[in-house]
Amino acid sequence: MEEIKLIKIKNPFDKHDRTEELVDYHNENLLTIRNAYFPKEIDVVVSVNGGVVQEKDLMFITLRPGDEVVFIPNIEGGGDIFRAVAMLAVVAVAIWAPYAMGLYSTMTVWGGTAELAFATQVATGLTFGGALVSAGIMMAGGFLVNALLPPPSPDVEAFGGSFDNSNTYSWSPITKQQQGLVIPKFYGTIPVYGNIISTYTENISDKNYLNVLLHVGQGPINRLYDFYINDQPSTNLSGIETLATRYGYINQKVISNFNDTKTEYTAGVKCTYNTPYTYTTTGDAFDGLEVDISFPRGLYYANDRGSLSDVSVDIQVAARKQGDSAWIPLTTKSVSVAYTTTSYYWSKGYWATTYGYERTTSETTWCEVEQGSSDSTEHYEGEYAGRTDVTGADGYTYTYHFYWRWMSVIGTEYTDETVNYATVTDHKNSAIIKTYKTDTNLSHGKYDIKVTRLTTDYTDARYGADSYLSTVREVVKDDFTYPCSALVGIKALATDQLSGSFKFKCMEEGALIRYYDGSNWQIGFNNNPAWVCYDILTQPLFADPDEVIGTDGLNYRCILAHTSSNSNKPITGGSYATYWAQTGENGVEWQDSTSYKSWDATALRYDGINPSRLDTTSFKEWADWCDELVLSGKDENAVSSASEVIGTDGLNYKSKVSSVHSSSIDDRPITGDNWGTYWELGGVDGGPWRENEQFYANSPYVTLPISSGTLTDTTKCWYNNIHRNKVVEIYQYSDDEWKFIERRVIVSNTENTLTVSPNWTATLDINTRYYIKQNYERRFMFNGGFDAGTSLWEAALQVALMSRALLIWDGTTIKALIDREVTLPDDATQLFSMANIYVDSFEETFLSSSERSGEIEINFVNKDIDYEKDSIIVLNTSLNKPENRNTISLIGTTSPSQAWRMGYFFLKQNELLKRTIKFDADVDAISCTIGDIIYFQHDVPRWGICGGRVAASSQVLGGSDGLNYTCILSHTATANDRPGMVPATPNWATYWAQTGDSGATWVSGSSYIASSTSNTITLDQEVTIEAGKSYSIMVWLNDDTLVTKAVTTSPSTTSELTISGTWTTNPSEYDRYAFGESDSVAKPFKVLEVSRTGDLKCTIRAIEYDANVYDLTSEAPLLPTFSHSARDAIDVVTNIRVSEIASVNESGASNRTLLVRFDKPVNIYYHHAEIWYKADSGPYEFAGETPISEFSINNISPNTTYTILIRSVSHNNDKTSMLNSPTDTYTTSRELTTYADALKSRITGLEIFNQRNSDTFTGKDCKFKWNPLSAVDESSTGAGNEALGAGTYIPPIWLKDYEVKIYDSYDTLRRTEYVLMPEYTYTFEKNYEDGSGTPVRNFQIQVKARDIMFRTSEIPAKLTVTNAAPIAMRDISVTSGTGYYIVEFTPSTEPDILGYRVYASQTSGFTPSSSTLVSDGANTRVIVSPSQPGLWYVKVAAYDTFGSIDLNFSAEYSVNVANWLEYDDIELEFMKMSFNSVSWAQFAVYDDFVLESKREVPDPFTYEATRYKNSIVASGNLANTVYGWTSKTYNNVTTVETGTSTSVGVNFLTDTSKNWYIDEVRGLTLVDVDLHTFTILSNTSDTLTISGTPSAGAYQLRDDNPAYMVCFCSYEDSTEAGGNGFVKMEVSFTDGAHWQTVLDTENDIDLLEGTVAIDNPGVDYKVRFSLKTDNDGNSPVVKKYLVCTDPSCWRY
Repeated sequence: MEEIKLIKIKNPFDKHDRTEELVDYHNENLLTIRNAYFPKEIDVVVSVNGGVVQEKDLMFITLRPGDEVVFIPNIEGGGDIFRAVAMLAVVAVAIWAPYAMGLYSTMTVWGGTAELAFATQVATGLTFGGALVSAGIMMAGGFLVNALLPPPSPDVEAFGGSFDNSNTYSWSPITKQQQGLVIPKFYGTIPVYGNIISTYTENISDKNYLNVLLHVGQGPINRLYDFYINDQPSTNLSGIETLATRYGYINQKVISNFNDTKTEYTAGVKCTYNTPYTYTTTGDAFDGLEVDISFPRGLYYANDRGSLSDVSVDIQVAARKQGDSAWIPLTTKSVSVAYTTTSYYWSKGYWATTYGYERTTSETTWCEVEQGSSDSTEHYEGEYAGRTDVTGADGYTYTYHFYWRWMSVIGTEYTDETVNYATVTDHKNSAIIKTYKTDTNLSHGKYDIKVTRLTTDYTDARYGADSYLSTVREVVKDDFTYPCSALVGIKALATDQLSGSFKFKCMEEGALIRYYDGSNWQIGFNNNPAWVCYDILTQPLFADPDEVIGTDGLNYRCILAHTSSNSNKPITGGSYATYWAQTGENGVEWQDSTSYKSWDATALRYDGINPSRLDTTSFKEWADWCDELVLSGKDENAVSSASEVIGTDGLNYKSKVSSVHSSSIDDRPITGDNWGTYWELGGVDGGPWRENEQFYANSPYVTLPISSGTLTDTTKCWYNNIHRNKVVEIYQYSDDEWKFIERRVIVSNTENTLTVSPNWTATLDINTRYYIKQNYERRFMFNGGFDAGTSLWEAALQVALMSRALLIWDGTTIKALIDREVTLPDDATQLFSMANIYVDSFEETFLSSSERSGEIEINFVNKDIDYEKDSIIVLNTSLNKPENRNTISLIGTTSPSQAWRMGYFFLKQNELLKRTIKFDADVDAISCTIGDIIYFQHDVPRWGICGGRVAASSQVLGGSDGLNYTCILSHTATANDRPGMVPATPNWATYWAQTGDSGATWVSGSSYIASSTSNTITLDQEVTIEAGKSYSIMVWLNDDTLVTKAVTTSPSTTSELTISGTWTTNPSEYDRYAFGESDSVAKPFKVLEVSRTGDLKCTIRAIEYDANVYDLTSEAPLLPTFSHSARDAIDVVTNIRVSEIASVNESGASNRTLLVRFDKPVNIYYHHAEIWYKADSGPYEFAGETPISEFSINNISPNTTYTILIRSVSHNNDKTSMLNSPTDTYTTSRELTTYADALKSRITGLEIFNQRNSDTFTGKDCKFKWNPLSAVDESSTGAGNEALGAGTYIPPIWLKDYEVKIYDSYDTLRRTEYVLMPEYTYTFEKNYEDGSGTPVRNFQIQVKARDIMFRTSEIPAKLTVTNAAPIAMRDISVTSGTGYYIVEFTPSTEPDILGYRVYASQTSGFTPSSSTLVSDGANTRVIVSPSQPGLWYVKVAAYDTFGSIDLNFSAEYSVNVANWLEYDDIELEFMKMSFNSVSWAQFAVYDDFVLESKREVPDPFTYEATRYKNSIVASGNLANTVYGWTSKTYNNVTTVETGTSTSVGVNFLTDTSKNWYIDEVRGLTLVDVDLHTFTILSNTSDTLTISGTPSAGAYQLRDDNPAYMVCFCSYEDSTEAGGNGFVKMEVSFTDGAHWQTVLDTENDIDLLEGTVAIDNPGVDYKVRFSLKTDNDGNSPVVKKYLVCTDPSCWRY
């Protein structure tokens, strides 16, 4: 897409108050552009490329791509404005961005296939990539000059609108949960906050778990670490059961708990007792269901002891697929059930008789002596079982005879049974959620979920037991792995620490990318901007490397392709480290003799630009330049090589013992008893302390032979990558001293090995000493990402910008240019002088210095302050303009020193770069491109005295041989030096060489010149050499090398110059030169733009080059410093005070809170306090944390001793130990007593508001009032008798509110409410709701007082009230018409009248009912069309908002309705008969007003007629008023017929589905599927004869526009059938543009039933009727109408 640049000057007096934008150009004229981009009502001056265009010429001017258009408001004295606008092209230098070349990606989301558009202009092998960047940019607060780079952004959020939603570069990054976000991609090391892509809660074993799945960028990435949740390290949070990561591989494993996709739907339906609620699923393709039942207020009973008691609720949840009969239970539990059992056995015993008093009564009982078996066949009933003799206490012997008896025993047995409900029991007042699930094997389809509460609802406010169907989740077993997405999955127990909002953060080592090491392509973690940019542009997709599980159970990733054997098996194989690295997450079991692959640098595909179109050499050059070491501005002292850890106080400690020690609790700093023996305060790189770890003191020696790119010290125990991006210096001992050898960047480290880049050049051994330092760093690193929509090209440009590079197109190849210092003159690419530029094309522009910024504020993400967004201010005192501050943002910059260097570079350009030039040259004379350094000579600015081309050597013909000779030494010709003579002259070879092809005749005495000799050069013009000055000449040789030589010619005016020394290569004729004084021969410039301006001409724009701009090597960044020395450890809090606060909560129970106060330590490392407590001797529980000096612990129990413990927490989240943290104890008071006599009060004065003793209310609402009660309990206790003990205070306020109950006339409770004021309004809406749509006119109100314990007064106040129905209607008139009658009456004046009902019957004295209802609505004039003629009896009743309850009916009225035609049956037939007599017609439209859809919406008439029974009448009763009806438009009425051909050919079309009459459609027009038209010459039953060959497919038969019409209409008005008013009918065939009257009874126009010529033929038909009422407002009636022009009738 071609573009132009628009500049809008907002303030004509301030040219800098402007907006600039590149816009797509579609060849619009200038007037169109002016109106589109500037308000029309403002007078605007327009200039194009610096020239003003007059207003009258705007519409005639079109533009060329790349033109610059300026708009500026005009004011009085416009001449000055014209001059100001004309100067804009000079003063405000145009800003051109690299994307003006037209390279854009259609991708705004990472991943997928990039479709790129290239707009590259190529001419004779050179690239002219559209206008690029200028010398200046106007920004907030000042002027910034750029030599080559695109302008930096004032803020990241403004990058083309692309970063408005960026989290990475926000001042307040957050974790998001939002659909439609772009998929972010991160490079280098950067914190990420994630987008929640799935979250749900679940209840497992009465515990609620939160499951969160976060997307943290496109993979593959290197690693994720340092996880924070709600600003707390995940390791500090209790209840984190799972924290799993995936690094974005193609074939990564599913994260546990997210192997299913759960779509969550909120229901929020309250479940009430024995009222099943059925929920229907949204989807139908899920595999399982989860249902959450919640108790938002918890489950409890607030007892009188001030605590909460258990409450249980039974819930039943079941699901059923629609169409099935069986319900699937989701709620089950096992219950113990008692059963009555009957068992049988043989009993051995005897019968004994017991006698009563005086043997008047007796009782015989069976006495069992032995229990036999249960085998019924073993004995028989009464079988004798033996005898026994027993001596009694009286000395007598008694004989007992035994028998067998078959006995039965009734017993109770218990068994476990499964019931289809669940019981939830608890005693807490916080939310409870229970999750019930089906199996994940449901067949697909819609499901009904039925939820039933089986426990009665509680109405007492002391109960909290409301239950809700809160959430339904549809579960799909998809095992979706989110390929190529880096993920974090968290499963955590829902605790106070995870309550409220969810915030997440972790550190990410971002994308694994391709990079070139000079020999081979590699894949790995790399934050070099060049390779980051390469990755952005190419978007490679990598195959996953192989991963296995090592013998230690850890994951290992293949780092070198190989065939496995026991020798390389991780970790038992001796060479396993060569092939495997301990990392990754997708390991499988290791297999012997298996081919394992590592990362393959050849991608599977490239979703961006193919790498073949990127100039790898320039990217490698850029990468190497970024990797060069520069000063960081940090302390040059070496980082301690001792082990370092973070102490429990949050400070850094380093090992100080002379040898290794193995860590234990006793030596942990600073809580261990012996920590001071092993550790001392110091260092900056400590990691977490670990028990049983080997820690070392300072020992900076290599201990193992090393590879070319590593350094190993086995005495160390570094944390992984703790030293990344630092530098390591090596020293070796020689000549009695340690000598510095090399310095390298550390790219990674393990516990004892550093990997460096580039590789060592020196040979290292165990005698090599090393030091790790931070005073050097790589020049540029990219640590950032892209998490807001942008194009690939824009993203690549931003990476290039932050590292002083620029991307350009060279033909079809992308090259990287670096804005850096060059070596002159060797690196200059061309010399331009007066000799090779167009005459008068030179322009010099001076850049404004008055508004240049002398101070820059740079926004960036600072890794030194935990990657928070930060700013650094850079000053250039040479500019002395601190008031001109500029603010810019650098993405990917996390180092303060890197940010400083960029700011310093910008300011150096501001200081030193002061002018730009522009000139024209021939296309074939240009060998430079964007970014090149050229020398420029011109006599106007006196850059050199002159420029031109080396003079051509003289050529002559030989005197005798006729050959060509070229002069090689300038001279005046004599006979002794004439060439080509026979014999030869003595001196000819000194001056001539036999060469050339354009010799002239040799002339004695002539001056012949040579272009150059070994130490001379002849110019194409004479120059003057003045005494006392030194001169030089610069020559661009024809081998494209530049040579500068001092001139030694004596003072004179001459064209031949002598140089100092000799030429290495002699200048040739026509070589370009510049001559001048030695300090100003020519001036260097950097090329900004090369653009074609003609077939053979190009324009070059350049900015002056000054090497001092790049002089940063000696400038160390000026950064704020922070001392780590002598810092105090974190202190404990002091002076803990605990007190009790008691009140009455909403449950009527005492609510107790412990208020904990303390003094914070005076210590800069203290951040906040953690509060822990325990009841009596129980365990400590975490209460919460506070940054202030007090905290409240709620819901405590009475008569309980609490211990409070407070831990100090540092900024690093280190805490004082539980053992060393201070405590305090407090015993709560006894239970609260309640008020005694207050509830004996009763309500008085209950009445309808302002109606005193009346019990009847009018209107729909009833407002009550009563006398207020005193809220003060005068029986409150005195001193020493306080309910909570001496010293506490309970306000003597007993009254909480008033309880209002509403009952209907059957004493059924309709509503209960509580109000604070002594008044209440029972609205009609409440009445309607309480009756489920049926309000009552009679009801009773009862009012009680309620105390703060939720108890109510003993005796209510009562009042029964009534709302009277509207009185019977009077002043009713009933009049008859033909086939109808009209009922009219005076409106009711009652306040809440809603409408009127009209009842009719042919039985006198009838009782109105729904069967006799003929009208219901607000109209007081009703037209009734009865079902049959005869005498009708009518009654009317008004009704109010209470509806049809207790209606008062009017007196009965009678009316006689005469006979009438059955229009539906007779009239239509009449119209059809009349219609059939019209044989020439085309179409017909008929309407009997049955369907409203045949009416135009909205109807344009001011007053609309209304449909009533198959007719239309006036909708009101305004006198002499027109009520109208307009039909919809019937389009394209000339299309007689449509169809689809079955065959076509030359001169015919056949449609076998037709059955035409012979020549029925002759003369019509055939329109085929391709819109070709043919005249039908004849037809058979299924074939049309035409002239030509139609296309096969759908076709239409069309007729000419209708010329005549016949209209029919049945109506009643004052001129017809004894009706009222007048009727007017109009027809239009042009969609209402023209109307033709066919009936107007008021003006005696009647053209019905006759042929009428159509005044304005067309194909879009509509009709309208005007019904004018008479003087009394009576309406005419229109029954039906017909308009026809064709026998293909009844189309509508």
